[in-house]
Amino acid sequence: MWREQLRQLVALADRPNITIRLLSRDAAPHGGIHPLTGFSHYSFPDPADPRTVMVETLTTDLRVVSEPDIARYERMVDWLLEAALPAEETVALLARRAGWPEVPGPRVPTDDPELVGPAEG
Repeated sequence: MWREQLRQLVALADRPNITIRLLSRDAAPHGGIHPLTGFSHYSFPDPADPRTVMVETLTTDLRVVSEPDIARYERMVDWLLEAALPAEETVALLARRAGWPEVPGPRVPTDDPELVGPAEG
């Protein structure tokens, strides 16, 4: 099951709107600062839609829309991305952990959920 999930992530990484980056346990973003809770950052093409951060808590999600607070979360995202593995290395690591010695290619079209992994042939 776990390997199939990793293979699905590798297949999804082919999509142009998906980037997967891993942050190792020993990575130290900006002076070792890590977020205390999970959060999601949203921005939209329409300027009428505010940038938003959703913070995960034990009982609910907290919606943050204050510009100074959003700026702090955006800095945290930048720090996390600086510390994370590059996308190509992430996909290669996931492929190895899924039992593939290297990133398979060419992979099958990712719009078919039944077909993930190396192409036959």
